[in-house]
Order: sequence, then C-alpha cells, then structure tokens
Amino acid sequence: MTPTKILIVEDEFSLVEILIAKLCKRGYTACAVADTAEAAVEQARKEVPDLVLMDILLKGKRDGIDAAEQIRSECGTPVVYLTAHLDSQLLERAKITEPFGYILKPINERELFAVMELALYKAETERRLKESELKFRTVADFAQDWELWMAPDGRFLYSSPSCERITGFDREDFMANPELFFEIAQEEDAKKVRSKFEKMKKGKAPGNFEYDIATSSGRKKRVRLTCMPVFSEIGESNGLRATIRDITEESKAGGKDREKRILEDLCLYAGAMGREAEHMIDEALEHIGSALRNGKSGDRLEKCLAGAEKSCLLAREFAAKCVFPNARKEWKTERTDVRKLVERAAKSAIKGSRIRCEYSFVKGLKQISVNPKAMRRAIGNIVENAKDAMSGEGALRIEVDYCDASPWQDGGAEIETDRHIRIAVIDRGVGMSEDVMGKLFAPSFSTWPDASEKGTGLGLPVAYAIVKRHGGRIEVESEPGTGSKVAVLLPAPS
Repeated sequence: MTPTKILIVEDEFSLVEILIAKLCKRGYTACAVADTAEAAVEQARKEVPDLVLMDILLKGKRDGIDAAEQIRSECGTPVVYLTAHLDSQLLERAKITEPFGYILKPINERELFAVMELALYKAETERRLKESELKFRTVADFAQDWELWMAPDGRFLYSSPSCERITGFDREDFMANPELFFEIAQEEDAKKVRSKFEKMKKGKAPGNFEYDIATSSGRKKRVRLTCMPVFSEIGESNGLRATIRDITEESKAGGKDREKRILEDLCLYAGAMGREAEHMIDEALEHIGSALRNGKSGDRLEKCLAGAEKSCLLAREFAAKCVFPNARKEWKTERTDVRKLVERAAKSAIKGSRIRCEYSFVKGLKQISVNPKAMRRAIGNIVENAKDAMSGEGALRIEVDYCDASPWQDGGAEIETDRHIRIAVIDRGVGMSEDVMGKLFAPSFSTWPDASEKGTGLGLPVAYAIVKRHGGRIEVESEPGTGSKVAVLLPAPS
C-alpha cells in the first residue's frame, strides 16, 4: 500500500523536524517541505500530496491562507492549518478556503493525527461523492429520455435537460412548478398519471404507461412513462424515479418496431433497477465502512451492520431482476438435453404451489445448443406466468415436439430454418383477449388488476429476450375463459 503523502508548509525548522519524525513513525511520508506560500504552491503542483499541513503565518508577502486557497483551487488538495494565533479576522479569511481542520500550536500528537485522519477521510468521501455525481450527471444529463426524480412531497429533486426537447419547457419550469408535469398531460391521462404516482409512492411495482401531452407550443406528443419507487436503506420513501420517452413517431409507425421497442424497454427497466441497486450497494458499503471505523462500539456497530445487510438484500433483489441477455457479452452455448432442461425449469417454477405438471415429449428428441441457465430461466418464467393464471391448483401441460415453422424476420434478416423444437406450456387459466396478448411482452405489463402482487412484469419480457437471442420466437394462443398456450420455438439441430 502506498504511504500517504504529506506536504509540510512551516517556516520553523525545529517544528518541521518534529513533524517529519512523528509522521514517519505513523507510516506517513513527508513528501516535501516549504517555508513560503510560493514554494508551497510549487511543491503541491509537483508532488501532488494527499494532505497539506499549512502554517498560517509564513515569511514573505503572502501567508498560508493565500497558499491554501491557490492549492485548493488548482490541485483540490485538502489543507489543515497549523497556527499559534487564530484571531477572528484570520478565522474569517481561513473559512473561505474551506480547510479540513485546524491544529493549534504547540502541537499535541494525539490531536494532530486525529485531525489528519478525519481530514483524509473527509477528502476521500468528498472525492467519491464528486465522482459519483459526475457519473450521474454524465448519464442523466446526456440521456435522450427525460429522467426525473420526484420527492415524496411532489417536489422535483432532479430533471434532466431532455425535458425541454420533449415538452418545450426547461428544467427550471418543472423545478419551480412540479404541477406542470401533470398539467401538460391530457385531462383523463393526467388523472391516471397521478394515480400511478400515488401507487408508486406506496411501494407498488414499477409502472409503464403511455399517454398524450401538450408541449409549450401546443403540439401534441405521445410519451411513455416508466416509473419506480425509491427507498432509503432503512426502507423510508425517497420518492419516485421516472423516465419519459417521446414515442410520437413510433406510435405513428403503427407497431412495426414492436419487437425493438420491447427489448429497448426491457433495457430501460433493467437500467433503472440497476442504477437503484448500485445506489443501495453504495449505501451498504458506507455502512460497512462506518462499522469498521467504530468497531469498539457494540450498539453502533450492530446498527451499521443491520443497515448494510438490509441494503444488500434489497440490492440483490433488484439486481436479480436486471439479469437479461446482453448482446455485447459473450453468449456461451452447449449441447443440452431438452427433457432435463424443461423438467428442471418447470419444477423450480411451481415449487411451493399446488400446481402439478403433465409432460409430453416426442420420441427421438435430440439435444439442442442453448445457454442452459438462460433457457431454464426463460421456460421457468413462462411456466410461472401460467401457474399464476390458474386458480392456485390443477395441472399445467407441457408438450415438447418438432414442428415446421414459417419464416420470420429477425433484425431485418429472414429466418428460414424449417424444422424447430416447440416447447408449449398450456394452462387452464382465465385466458387472454387479443388486446392483452398484444401487450404481453411489454415490460411491467400484467394481466393482474394489482400488478405489484405478482412481481414486476419483467418475467415474460426476459423470456422473450432470451428466446430471441437463441434465434427463436414465442407464439401465444388464447381466448378469454379457455386458458392459454405459450410456445417457445427454437431452431432444431440438423
């Protein structure tokens, strides 16, 4: 581990020798010594120290406060002042430079290192905070979609610049008047958006809603709202995170880009959840760090670790929902026994319920080349969805056979493989209308009145993405009151 570098700015040689000895004894490195303001600035530029111990009264025209201000401005290095005299006038000047602490002469060793360690910790925390803020600003401020964060009381805590491109109103308009967000929606839609936001505040599952808005110029636009609740590490509401996408042109296209939109929405949801999971993990790390720094205090340690555990559990839950096929990562496949694949996926999906599975496998079933973990998840999600559509008991039927599939489009290229393996999951549930089937693979869409009771609505979109990644497709047959059949078609081995 690289020793912490300390720049000493002091014109009393005897004190310099004492400081160097004490620092070395504690494992610090005195990287340089300066006795004037000018020399201090020069050494700070050259050595890039982790901390500056700065005497306020230095020889020459400029004092330590002048040097500290320049070093903080140019290098961002934290400064701790050393002084024997700190009158009100000096104190006011020193405060402007935002020092990380003061040490009065004669120097007490315990006080010296206590102030130094606190200053270094504060500087590191400040650095990480700036980095985190820069990442957040870079991602959010340059996003095509309108990103916003609304407090529990309805105030806008953040609004990305894209709001102006989409609505014609700038972010200051929304920050000053949060009601404007609802006012630009059409009257009936505004009521629905308000209702959705109120449900989100109570911890409901992430929502997805399309509606019309009027821009500042009066132009009508179609937007898609994606929102989710945000909580602190102790479970208190921190408001809502929302993303608004302009889908005006997409709506005009009449659904030609439906598959692309589904995958984009899935990425949008996963990204939103991933960012929230990252935030929770950061909070957990802060708790753990606090626990380590206060290891001798039992009650405080226990509280810190409890907070860390809760944040980690929440993060793990969110992160699990974000796992979906990433086209930029290597996709490993292997020859897999279809029967074992299906039975294992179904068994896991119905575990703990009173649903049973009836199987039918065609004779001479060959192995297929798939990513087994991903495909088990896809089939399991479909089986779980079928299980939820039933009344809590009964039998699901799973049929696996070969079929001849008609060609279809995949990213502009026509898939002409005739022979396919078909894995069909058939339930005796309530069935679906054509309108519902058209939205079945849209992220967060649910056939349940209260979708939060049945998860996030990501199960079938994830299955869709996985099957698509394998060069396959999903077909759905259903009528209200007659149950549903969801079939996965995968290219069969030649």
